[in-house]
Amino acid sequence: MKGIPPASGMAYMIYWTVHTVAKAMGASAAALNVEDLFILGWLIQAFLSMVFMMKWQRSGSIRVIVEQFLTPIYEEVSEKSKRLRQIHKDLMVVIVVNFIAVATIVIAEWVVYLRTRSADAIFEASPVLLRDIFHSFFLLYAQSVWHISLCIFIVVMKCMTLELGDFNGRFEHMLESHERKSSGIRRSEKKRISDRLLDAFVEHNKLADKVTKIDEIFRSYAFVMLMVGGAHTIFALISMIRQRSWIHLFFFIYDVCICMCHLFGVCISAAQVYVEYRIVKEHLQRHTQLWVDYDQKVYDIARMFIENAHSSSVGITIYGFTLITKSLILSCLARIIPYVLICLQLQMGTTYESWRNSNMTTD
Repeated sequence: MKGIPPASGMAYMIYWTVHTVAKAMGASAAALNVEDLFILGWLIQAFLSMVFMMKWQRSGSIRVIVEQFLTPIYEEVSEKSKRLRQIHKDLMVVIVVNFIAVATIVIAEWVVYLRTRSADAIFEASPVLLRDIFHSFFLLYAQSVWHISLCIFIVVMKCMTLELGDFNGRFEHMLESHERKSSGIRRSEKKRISDRLLDAFVEHNKLADKVTKIDEIFRSYAFVMLMVGGAHTIFALISMIRQRSWIHLFFFIYDVCICMCHLFGVCISAAQVYVEYRIVKEHLQRHTQLWVDYDQKVYDIARMFIENAHSSSVGITIYGFTLITKSLILSCLARIIPYVLICLQLQMGTTYESWRNSNMTTD
């Protein structure tokens, strides 16, 4: 029950934002304010992140992540220090981005607040000031939870990618060592090659089980965050194009960058798992000297290896529908870029109409 009060607070924040937007639209006949939708998008993503955090805690997924992915790395620091350094590097990047995001929100909130209110009005309307401070603190808390959930996702994907990369390195080294001995190879050596290939095949399948377990934990998170994040990025781009002051433009450029980092951070970290799992196929096909002297058992195991890596559905999926691959990243770009071009064209058309009307009025 520990996660319910913060989530309830975020539900209140979403209600308050929707109420404010609806009230503003009812008070005037103006078009829908994209900036309000953008802020609402932040709150929805933060609320969903809290829901996923509670879900992972209640289902024991956090314990599984710590025991199966993080603890083994920290227990074998001497052998896997390089892997640990890479994880720490990615973790520090996420923490720095989180710190910059929170600091920017504080600056933006209070710059806008102080520019829209005089000093006397601020002290006269203390209830309004307290309400705004309360909302600002909740917004900061929401940003932190949003980045923590993203951090968990990226770190787990990085752990799995590095574990697969470690296996691929050892597997390629094994193939190269046997390839150097391939000329005039004896039957006993052939049996040794087939046995080691079979052991590697079994280990690769165990890694596939780990990837499947990760997918079961994060498939709904990836689905929701990609869908909401894609729409939110579009709103951020529209808001950035609509800005006319440099300070607002600066903050919205930053918001667009954060949205893009979140969107492609989810895609790229999951796509790396997909690529690393299937590299064994390239290793087997590239080391052709192993197949010069025909051996049925070696061929059968290698064929199973290649077919399993090629046709397997192992990877991080979007709610089980489709695998997250590099091609999906290109699809995300293909979906976002046309909206940006349309918005730019509409903005240029609006600017031209305003300029023409002002000239006609002057004349």
